[in-house]
Amino acid sequence: MIARDDRRGGGGATTSRDKKLRDTSRPPEGEPWGWLTRSMLEFEAWTAMSLAARMIVDRVLIEHMSHAGRMNGELIVTYDQFEAYGIRRRSIPKAIAEAVALGFLDVIHRGRRSYGSVNRPSVYGLTWLPRLDLTPASNRWRRFTTREEAQAAVLRIANRPARAARVQRQSAPTPTQDIERRGEFAPGQ
Repeated sequence: MIARDDRRGGGGATTSRDKKLRDTSRPPEGEPWGWLTRSMLEFEAWTAMSLAARMIVDRVLIEHMSHAGRMNGELIVTYDQFEAYGIRRRSIPKAIAEAVALGFLDVIHRGRRSYGSVNRPSVYGLTWLPRLDLTPASNRWRRFTTREEAQAAVLRIANRPARAARVQRQSAPTPTQDIERRGEFAPGQ
């Protein structure tokens, strides 16, 4: 039978130094925490991510920690919360789209702007963690094999026109302009 220490490759008994190191390498007692793997941090998709997109992922991870790491896929973060975290409000939609395109974030349910008591916020999920509904981690960020592929995905998001730019808003006509347009009143009559 193989001794327990031999399976670790150490070949000897656990030293008090190893035990102290293990005890100090843990998250602080009673403090929420989340994990990011080294391979994820070194991966092309992570290094190609903009600061705003990284902050989006960080804020969703904080929300995950505030629910004891048990609500992935049901994480609600509002634009006001993203803004309070330090992301410019105008940057939020593209940063979310970038985090999704690079495979670190899922938008489970796209919310709508709140008006009065009507509140339908977006719901998010982190792709490297299993979801509350028992969906396994997708790790979509691994699909990028080169930095160029990841940067191309970021450029596609950056070059998309903003929704506000696509919809040209016109000011509402005044009552007089509306009547003139319908031909019910002509000036000088």
